[in-house]
Amino acid sequence: MREVLTERFAPKKSSLVEYIIYDAKNKELEVKYKSGKHKGKLKKYAQIAQEQFEYIVASESVGRTLISILKKRADDDNGSSFWKKIQSLFTGY
Repeated sequence: MREVLTERFAPKKSSLVEYIIYDAKNKELEVKYKSGKHKGKLKKYAQIAQEQFEYIVASESVGRTLISILKKRADDDNGSSFWKKIQSLFTGY
């Protein structure tokens, strides 16, 4: 069995996403947008798990699922940095 390190997916019905390329080795997702805030842009996202990519590809709405995953990551990052700032106030770090 051959291991696939890079996979390209072009959703047929998505109005947001033109294509997605996933690099399993580097856990990197490249998204080419065809509408929205990033219209015409190619954006890269790091630290995307294989399971997240598979979930995006298998979903009925690729764009909504992608946005949901990216928003959750941003919320998690903001939350952790918030608590780190609070912690630094009390510990001096």
